[in-house]
Formats: sequence, structure tokens, C-alpha cells
Amino acid sequence: MENQTEDWGYCIRIQALEGYLDKVGTMGTAYNWVAAIGHKGDKETPNPHYHIVIKTAILDRTLRARMRVLFDKGKGNEHMSIKKWDGDIKAVSYLFHEDPDAPLLISKGLGEDYIENARNLNKRILVEVAKSKGKAAWTLEEDTITELKKDGVKYAQLSKWDIARRMYLIALRNGKHPPTRWHCIGMCERIMFHFCDGKPDLENDLAQKFAAEVFPPR
Repeated sequence: MENQTEDWGYCIRIQALEGYLDKVGTMGTAYNWVAAIGHKGDKETPNPHYHIVIKTAILDRTLRARMRVLFDKGKGNEHMSIKKWDGDIKAVSYLFHEDPDAPLLISKGLGEDYIENARNLNKRILVEVAKSKGKAAWTLEEDTITELKKDGVKYAQLSKWDIARRMYLIALRNGKHPPTRWHCIGMCERIMFHFCDGKPDLENDLAQKFAAEVFPPR
């Protein structure tokens, strides 16, 4: 079943509106193979919703019609999204992306071993994502700011040359991706702005310097 292609089904995402939890529960009796879980969303942007994966040969238009009748309190993709599923276990592993150890609301027909494999796959994917983010160029800004503060560097001592030098060394020493020239310039400017500490006079001074570099005064 982990790479099933003969039988297919659907991945469904539904907003967690009032009364929907009980309706999600009814899917456990309507289908022989179904998994469902509730997510809260990010801390910055709470967005309670349910993820459901079902194995069924029901036609796409038929399933959509049934879901619109069952979950009838909203409209549009934000309310409900339905995508075909080819049986790949990755879709089931995604159920656990918010909390690797979260319990399923519904688990019917999957089997304990299958669920455990899905959980373990999710954990491996999360590790790879974390590694990828750790190597991303944009993380260099935080790393460079940390190093500058550790060295006691103040706003008046900052220079783009020194910031760029530090960023490239951090990247090369830690297996990160060095930024391109234009990305580096923008990152240097953001780092320098960070050290203005919200002081209007410093921010204005920095903005004038940046503007003069782009449009040299005549």
C-alpha cells in the first residue's frame, strides 16, 4: 500500500469550523480506509483545520459533491481543498507534520505498522527540511548579527565589507550556501538597519547613505 497506484483516493483539507469535528468523525463509518487529524496552524497565524486522507474509488465530482453537502458552512479553497491521491505514504506522513506524535482523530484500515511507518517518514522529512533551512543563505543574516554582537560591534563601526566578509566565512565554514552579490548587498543593508536599534536619526542616516549609493547626488 505504501506505493499504491491501482487504487487511488483523496487528500482533503477542511477548515475547523463549528460542528465539523463530529462531521469528520462520520467519515470513519463512510469509508473503509481513512485517516484524519486536526491541526492548529502556526503560532503567528493560527488556522485550525483538519487533514483527511481516504482510499476510495469514488469519482472526483461525486466526492466533491458529498463533501460540499457534509461540510456546508464555508466556500472556496480556504474552506476546503480536495486533491487526488495516488496512494503514496508521503501524503499520510504529512498528517503528522505539525506534531510528529499527535494522535489521529480517525484511523481505519491503515494498520499500526503503516501508521508507524508514516510517522517515521515524517520525522525523516522534518530533519531534511531543517538541514536545508540551516544551509539556506537567508540564515546567514541571523548568524552574522549574532557574531557582530558577540564581538561588541556598534553601528558606527559597521561596514558592508566587514559584514560581507563575516557572512562568507560563516557560510563556507558551516556548509551553508554563500549569497550571490546582489543578495549579499541587500543582506548587508538589513543587518546594518538592525543595528540602528529603532533610533530614527541612525535609520535616516543609513537610508541617506543607501539612497546616495543608488542615486549619487549631482
